[in-house]
This record gives sequence, C-alpha cells and structure tokens, in this order.
Amino acid sequence: MRKKTDYIVIHCSDTPPSMDIGAKEIDRWHRSKGWFRIGYHFVIRRDGTVELGRELNEVGAHTLHYNDRSVGVCLVGGMQEDRKKSENNFTQAQWETLDKLIGELEQQFPQAKVLGHRDLNRGRDCPCFDVQNWMTQRARPTQQDQAYHPLVYSVLKQGARGPLVRSLQAKLNRWYGIAVDGLFGMETKNAVQAFQRKERLIDDGIVGPRTWSALLRYE
Repeated sequence: MRKKTDYIVIHCSDTPPSMDIGAKEIDRWHRSKGWFRIGYHFVIRRDGTVELGRELNEVGAHTLHYNDRSVGVCLVGGMQEDRKKSENNFTQAQWETLDKLIGELEQQFPQAKVLGHRDLNRGRDCPCFDVQNWMTQRARPTQQDQAYHPLVYSVLKQGARGPLVRSLQAKLNRWYGIAVDGLFGMETKNAVQAFQRKERLIDDGIVGPRTWSALLRYE
C-alpha cells in the first residue's frame, strides 16, 4: 500500500478519438506488458465516465520513479486519428469530469501537487496539454450541496473534511438529523456507528467499503 501521496499525475491513453476504450482495455494492455494489472487509479472515458483501476491507496504503475507516492489519472485520447502525432482532443465531458475528480483528490490529499506525466518523466508529451496552465484556469469547486455525487468513495473517519464528508452526512440524514457541514466530527461519528449497528456491521465509526456499500444501497 502507498504510504504517502505527493503527486496527482494526469496521463492520456495515447489513443485516437474514435477509440472508445476504458479501464478494461487498458488493463489488458498493461497485463500484456507483464504488469499484474492496470497501472492507473482512474480512467476517464470519452463520455466523461470515470472507471476505477487500482485501489486508491495502492501503489500504481504509471510514472517512473514516482509510483510509490502518486495517484494516476488517465484521460482516454491524446492521439490524432491517423496516429501520427499526439493531440489534445479530449471532450468537454472529460474536462468536466477531470475537474471534479481532481477537486475530490485535492480534498483527500491536500499536500499533493497536480502534474502531468511529462512534468515528471521528461521527454514525454503525455498528457498532451499543459497541466499547470489548466490548473490556473480551472474553476475551483464551491460549497457543495447535499445532492453532490462523489466520484471517489474513499475511507473516511473522524477528522476528515470536504465534499465527500458532506455527501456522507447527507446520506446519513435519511435516519439521523446531523449537520451537513463537511466536517467529520463526533456527531457524524455517532451517526455512522448507529448506521453500522443498524446494518450489523462493525460499529467502529470508520466509513470503509462495507459501510459505503450499505449506504449506497439506499440510493
């Protein structure tokens, strides 16, 4: 498992816009190289759909010398149709999803720097655009409302904060009247434990995969 996260690295799949591929195809390509599975943590398809690769806390295989301290996000595209040259040909849906996904990852890893693959491994064009320039121009997320639907459901516990906590609190309000303020305090922990007991889960107050799965069944 990855012990720290210093970077969020954006990649492209080096495929033409007509290739509507996703994590399944990239997983097959990476396995053919002898890797045990897909190297990225997230893949953003041409229609903006996010597909999961490696677990968020796993060490990836996407950026040489930086895999043990980074999260990898891959945009499908980045190559001209004739495959002769790289090209920034990502769809509007992809840009919107990338903005949201990066925003969520920044909430979870506030110390991490968002970079392109080429910023860390020189000599590459991936992801075919200037990530630093995009970061300065992108719209920063505003206060999220209770209808916010996260892309990443990571482990949450007391002390966490951000839009994912806000989404958790909104879901818990189906049964418990707690503040939806994005701060995982004692009130939220008590509600989590009550929900876990209701669902016959371990009532440790930590929102892991089993607790998330139980919550999402009610959507």
